[in-house]
Amino acid sequence: RLDGVKVADNKADLTDGSLFTAISQNESGAYLSATTWTGTYTNGNLNTILSTCEGWTNSAPLRDEGSLGESSLTDANWTKTGYNPCSTLRHLYCFED
Repeated sequence: RLDGVKVADNKADLTDGSLFTAISQNESGAYLSATTWTGTYTNGNLNTILSTCEGWTNSAPLRDEGSLGESSLTDANWTKTGYNPCSTLRHLYCFED
């Protein structure tokens, strides 16, 4: 996170089902609890049910849903809590390796 608090040690740790702390900070440094577009399953793999709204570029794709997570969670559901219509405005996670 921007405040220097460690979320995970590496990509494998990021997707092992438990985070050190929630990814609850936005790009401006503000803390929030938000539903967030992910396009992944809880293990970090791409959700293959056409759930990225065509790479987050289309608000009305063939399957009008994208998978999402919750920024306040530290269990595996931070990356997969359900689906929303692609026309819904949500946050996106941005990771640096």
